[in-house]
Amino acid sequence: ILRNKALIAVDLRNPAGQDAVRRLARQCDVVVENFRPGRLEEWGLGY
Repeated sequence: ILRNKALIAVDLRNPAGQDAVRRLARQCDVVVENFRPGRLEEWGLGY
């Protein structure tokens, strides 16, 4: 059941996609990703 949840797909290799994720993450309680360890840091999106 996906009640009260929002799902999106974003191309994180694209700077516009990275910007969109940064804006969304500011408003989220939880962000789930499934990349190999260290990948988000390579894109400048790490915690």
